Amino acid sequence: MRVIAGSARGRKLQVPPGTLTRPTPARVREALFSILGSHLSLAGARVLDLFAGSGALGIEALSRGAAHATFVEAASPALHALRHNLRPFAGDATLLPTYVERALSELPAAGFDLIFLDPPYDKNLLPEILPQVVSRRLLAADGRIACEHAGAVPPEPLPAGLPLCQQRRYGSVGLTVLSAAVATP
Repeated sequence: MRVIAGSARGRKLQVPPGTLTRPTPARVREALFSILGSHLSLAGARVLDLFAGSGALGIEALSRGAAHATFVEAASPALHALRHNLRPFAGDATLLPTYVERALSELPAAGFDLIFLDPPYDKNLLPEILPQVVSRRLLAADGRIACEHAGAVPPEPLPAGLPLCQQRRYGSVGLTVLSAAVATP
């Protein structure tokens, strides 16, 4: 697996062994960043990568101009790969080695222009996590949330205050991009 574009284009990323972590395929990452590019400038953006795994999404954002990314991951094999992958981005990245539910209560309000949410598909966590992101006001005004989910299972119901920007399916992978344009005053 490699970074697709930007300053770190072509950099190899370590992937955790086993089947617990499901790295986002390159074609899906490319599609996601194409969708995001029509809604949000990554230049100087503050990014939050929840359920970060190998960190591919947050690292891709850093490579494409994001100023800082915070990565939240609790699984030991993923943490090992993530620490390795973040070495070149040490000054631009923060790693929180904890569970997402715990991290949500500690993160700053309106602190992020872009939030990636890629929880394990089999746990159906998006309906639980998205309302917490809204209630904690983690997303900056005009920010975006990019959710990855099983293609046939989009996050429902969507929390009030997060209008749907786009929803796409790429084989077994679904992408849902939400806006915070009206989520914060």
